[in-house]
Amino acid sequence: MTNIVVFDFFSHSFMHLPFNEAYLRTLCSNIAQESSLYFFAHANHADNISVATKDLPTVSTGPLERMVDSEETSLYRPSAGKRAARKAITFVNTKIDELSAKVVAFSGFNSFLLKDVAICAQNNKGIVFHLILHNDLAANFDWRSKNPWIRYHDLISTLGKTLPDNVKIVALELGIKEAIIEKFPHLESNVITMEHPILATECFPSKKTEISEVINIAFVGHCSKNKGFDTFLELADRFAGASICFHAIGLMERGQEQAQLRSLATKPSKSSVPRDKYIDLIQKADLICLPVSNTYDYVASGSVLDAVTALKPLLLTTNRSYEAMFNKYGEVGMLFKNREKMLSEFEQSLESVRQHYSKWVENLEAIRKARIAENIEYKID
Repeated sequence: MTNIVVFDFFSHSFMHLPFNEAYLRTLCSNIAQESSLYFFAHANHADNISVATKDLPTVSTGPLERMVDSEETSLYRPSAGKRAARKAITFVNTKIDELSAKVVAFSGFNSFLLKDVAICAQNNKGIVFHLILHNDLAANFDWRSKNPWIRYHDLISTLGKTLPDNVKIVALELGIKEAIIEKFPHLESNVITMEHPILATECFPSKKTEISEVINIAFVGHCSKNKGFDTFLELADRFAGASICFHAIGLMERGQEQAQLRSLATKPSKSSVPRDKYIDLIQKADLICLPVSNTYDYVASGSVLDAVTALKPLLLTTNRSYEAMFNKYGEVGMLFKNREKMLSEFEQSLESVRQHYSKWVENLEAIRKARIAENIEYKID
């Protein structure tokens, strides 16, 4: 019997909800029936997970206090980060003892939590600790403080140190482990890959195996510069017309100038888009376009996974993860060397879209089937 305890110290009511549900379903499909699985998160989030997993009798949920500083200071500050992590790990230690945990997982982490987990792991050699890597490392490569004290405590510096063998960082996309090991070769045995799980309930049959007469190209998720929204807007300004429509499906970046959205058939939302509406809008697209930055070498894009789930071929700027996906499953759209190449080759590339579209959808179906949570093999201990 293997009791597993999962903690999410960072989510609000709906943040990470699809992932956490899919992760719990993946865990359930890889443990013995007599094992128990416990999930702790912000009370509203835990309640939502409880409803979503009511068909899983091995899952129990409970509340915890999110990882915030009691003095309401930013967790980027070492003093605040340490205080918050210390409080979080005290709760973790209590639950390890109370629930006789053999595996402890964290659905997200920062440098301060990682440091305390490493100490906890040294004191609990018989327990395996899994830490899910979302976009934390990519964000740290995007921006680092110039303050040497803050840099000393950030995630890049923390990963530069040795971790106990029973600490496993879980990369959620092909190629991410290799990118991490290139920067941190001493962590080779500490990083594992679990291809990002998706929910069977969101996997609808494809409504489009051929591209529409009018090509509908969508940018999905948070409309940030790092994700390439500025490049997407430039594409719309150059190529929107009677035969091509551009749509932004997701949350508008704060401070976005309305005039820059003039060429979009669908404008981004000023508030979070409900999940069911978001999925419905994606279903109406033909292609998903994401000119992401180089730091996406270290992050599994939820927007790419939404495209996979909806069977929507992708127009992407290349990185190690997407190259690995194409190599394993075949082409699922088009990879451009960089944003400049996407802009210069975009019109010409669309000429081949109709020819390859049905094959791309077929390859996406193979990825989707492999990544449905219940189909994933995940080595837990």
